[in-house]
Amino acid sequence: MNKERPYPRPLRRGAYRVRITVDEVKGLCPVHSKGDQILFEDPELIVEKTDRICIFALQCLLGMVSMFSRETSPSDWVNKPKHYFQCQDATGWCVDYAGAGTVIFRVDREPVETRTPKEWIRPEDKKQR
Repeated sequence: MNKERPYPRPLRRGAYRVRITVDEVKGLCPVHSKGDQILFEDPELIVEKTDRICIFALQCLLGMVSMFSRETSPSDWVNKPKHYFQCQDATGWCVDYAGAGTVIFRVDREPVETRTPKEWIRPEDKKQR
């Protein structure tokens, strides 16, 4: 499979890269291990830099990714230095598959420069042509 992208990465809408790290596995999890990382550059999941991801955990975290990738008011709780989230499937599929278990995720934000691909034409510029 060719890993080359035939097109440039999309415009980054967010001001932050969101790195989600498995901080702790309580009990058994059939997918995640401590230290696994999931990386987002809004609006994209960076598959090449993501170790693994469980769809149940993704469902829990996905709503937060957009919020953590944007600039927010300085008083907003999103700007606190540490954030932790727990997989919401503590009693569902994981119990049937691997026994009772859950995963605690740590969410970190890293500032990124907004990048515009060379081929991108702003809507305002299109009107002038």
